Amino acid sequence: VGMTRARHACWMAIAPVRHGNRKDSDLHRTAVGYLLFGPEGVEPPALAARMEELRDDDGHVRVEPLPPPAVERCRAGEAAPATGPARVPRRRVREPWWVASYSAIARREEPGPDDSAASADAGPDAPDTAEEDILREDAGARDVDAAVDGDPGVDTGTDTGAVTTAPAGGHHDFPHGPEPGTFLHGLLEWAGEQGFARVAGDPARLHAEVARRCGARGWDDWVPVLQTWLHQLLAAGFPLDGAAGFSLAGLDSYQAELEFLFETRWLHSDTLDAAVRRDVLPGESRPPAGSKWINGMLKGFVDLVFRHGERYYVADYKSNRLGAGPEAYTAAQLNAAVLDHRYDLQLVLYTLALHRLLKARLPGYDFDAHMGGGVYLFLRGVDAPGRGVFHQRPPRELIEWLDRAFAQGPDRPAVRSTEAGA
Repeated sequence: VGMTRARHACWMAIAPVRHGNRKDSDLHRTAVGYLLFGPEGVEPPALAARMEELRDDDGHVRVEPLPPPAVERCRAGEAAPATGPARVPRRRVREPWWVASYSAIARREEPGPDDSAASADAGPDAPDTAEEDILREDAGARDVDAAVDGDPGVDTGTDTGAVTTAPAGGHHDFPHGPEPGTFLHGLLEWAGEQGFARVAGDPARLHAEVARRCGARGWDDWVPVLQTWLHQLLAAGFPLDGAAGFSLAGLDSYQAELEFLFETRWLHSDTLDAAVRRDVLPGESRPPAGSKWINGMLKGFVDLVFRHGERYYVADYKSNRLGAGPEAYTAAQLNAAVLDHRYDLQLVLYTLALHRLLKARLPGYDFDAHMGGGVYLFLRGVDAPGRGVFHQRPPRELIEWLDRAFAQGPDRPAVRSTEAGA
């Protein structure tokens, strides 16, 4: 290509080509060697003479040997002055960019002695999978539940270890903790992927899957309870504030386990926390979120995104055990659980993710007309009068402000010095 496109001059280097320890030249196997010398090629001693045959009298083609390589040695100059010792930073320098998640933002951490108020809290890496996201959320919930003393009806978060024989109490006695919680999420994820309506209408298929998953864990005694419970979750009519209720089996437009990842710029979690406290269940007490910079990316996994009527919703399955029976899942107790675990913060962040998705994908999107908000399905409360549903649509002003804030970085530090000791 270089030979055919040269306009004024073209320089080429030709030399014998050898592979390994072979003495014979393979120049004829190259494109230019085959063009000049054909398939027979040319022996290395005859290469210079054959090249001379290409020279023309008008000087359009010239053949010259390469000049011998010049050997130049670097001469050291005067000795450079000795350098002094390297400066040692007197504070920890953190990377002010990280991948945040709801659980990492909500987690309260004690500051170290060398933490700087102007440095970003790098925090733990965001979860890579939906299962890891569930486990981290459960770990945060257990940290909160551990503060509850002496109430046998409240989920203390203690993993009961091996799942015992199913008692007569039904699904309210199903053990709680990371493994049972992940198990329940996995069943609902499977049902969503297979089709909620299809699974609800095929008891044999439902039984086979529950039995297979229980058998792998030695939970065979729980198969009847879990099968009944899952079918109840699929068929139950879940109420919504200001809208007609829905059932999982009745949904015809949804996506299970929606992952999101978007950029964040210099918003402090204290600013975010204050806005959520002001607009979601205002006036209610709740633990503070972790105090840290949110700068980098925000990542999460939404258990279920669905359309009901003309509105779109994010839904999250909660396996928390709030008490020993359906009476423990009143609206007041659901509100308390949401606030204690800071699920209000999660709901706002997931609603923002849905808001951004709808802005990009839905023609004519309008928040008031199309946004349904967030729904928490407390699975153990499905037989309660309210079906264990917590529903909240954050105000439009909050979501649009947060959308702008993550894009603009309103809390960017005025001075970010990297000098040691600054």
